[in-house]
Amino acid sequence: MDWRVSLFSWSLLVFAVGHGFAQFDFGWGLLRGGSLIACMVVGLSLARARRSSVTPLVLPRAARQAVALFVVLSLAYHAYAAADWNRRTHEADIIKLDQGQTLYRALRHFPEVNPYARGVLLDPKYYIQLIQRHYHSGCLHFPVEPPAREAPASEHERWRRQMLQLATRLWWQDDLHAAQQLMPRVESRLACADAALGFDSLGFKYGPLTLATFAPGVALFGKVGVFVTQDLLFALICGLVWLAARVRAGAHTGVHWLALALLLSVPMLRDNLLRTSALDGTATVLCLAALWLWLRGHGAVVAMLLGCAVGAKLLPTLLYLPLLLTLPRRCWLLFAACAITPYLPFLVWDARGLFDNVVMFPLTRGGNTTSLAFYLPAWARPLHAAAFAVVMLGFLARAARARFAVRPFMDYLLVAHMALLAGSQILHNNYSVWFGPLLALFVVELTPAPERRVGHRSGDPNCEGGAALQSHVGRASSP
Repeated sequence: MDWRVSLFSWSLLVFAVGHGFAQFDFGWGLLRGGSLIACMVVGLSLARARRSSVTPLVLPRAARQAVALFVVLSLAYHAYAAADWNRRTHEADIIKLDQGQTLYRALRHFPEVNPYARGVLLDPKYYIQLIQRHYHSGCLHFPVEPPAREAPASEHERWRRQMLQLATRLWWQDDLHAAQQLMPRVESRLACADAALGFDSLGFKYGPLTLATFAPGVALFGKVGVFVTQDLLFALICGLVWLAARVRAGAHTGVHWLALALLLSVPMLRDNLLRTSALDGTATVLCLAALWLWLRGHGAVVAMLLGCAVGAKLLPTLLYLPLLLTLPRRCWLLFAACAITPYLPFLVWDARGLFDNVVMFPLTRGGNTTSLAFYLPAWARPLHAAAFAVVMLGFLARAARARFAVRPFMDYLLVAHMALLAGSQILHNNYSVWFGPLLALFVVELTPAPERRVGHRSGDPNCEGGAALQSHVGRASSP
């Protein structure tokens, strides 16, 4: 297949998926899950048809200039959009989306309140869902007791509306001490275990390094500081996609500009980072930085970045951890130290609360209509998830057999992201912050270029990578 057809087909698909995720959210799980499967199948098919060549593809000069001009104009538009949104946030004094609100609430009350503690109420939206789910279970005992069971249904409904209105006011007034008055005592019966876990998981859902990333901006600028930090993360993600593509394709080819143009042409980052305060940017930046430096042959810094990414959020970081298998074992100690250190104070403070919020919450919160699995029968959902897990592990094994050559590993990364999300029970838009940059970067894998693998000196006491990218036909040109 001609490389021009591959690039056009992939660009058109990514453009459609990116804009489709922005337009079709709840109630469109079949379309959303199907689009990710299409990305996986089409991307692998186009990659298989690529030609292996000693000489990388070089875009024509006119094409390079046109793409560069598009990038410049797009960056100018994004800068204007970010400044306008920051101004409106300052004027309204409101953070859009519950993730940014929870983050701001956690930072504002830290260290007086442990953001991961059991019984802390940082997430009123999830609290309301829990009340609606467990109100009639008989497991909950509120500080202000509801009407007796034999009371008319209208009295129960009036009391429930009163509690929900109070929770809604606390959402905007941000009074955590008053919020504790809403927290029920959950009976310690086996039938109430799900309710107990839910009310223990109303704290902050991301890692401590995500809090640390936003702390300076919030301290300096208040609520606008959340979006000032998001602007910086947006710029870093764009820069890292450009740098990784530049290393992979070569500085003279112009393909790295094409990857950045593709990322900027879809609203994935703009909507989720610059406007709705999705908090996946920190972990994504750290993972992309680790990938870029791995392509350049580094070792110790890659391990440390992956460890810090674990401290920011477990996913998508877990999908990048096979990079550690290409590094000397001494690097694994650096990874472990960087991964564990951010969590240590909170493990001492309330280990159970930390585990419930960071680990158990995403595993037990149930599904919704944003995912493909929601529309399957209950018996088919485990099989659905298992099938995608087998596909993901198969491509990981393929990359391992190839000694983690770059192309098989990039194939694995694409499959891992698409399979994990297509097989999950929730597919919210903030996850596009993970896979949007990867879809843009994958355009490099559709162009003719020499196969390369990342080498390292396993005996290096400094845990550093060795000869960076090496071709099977010779040393690659320096970026």
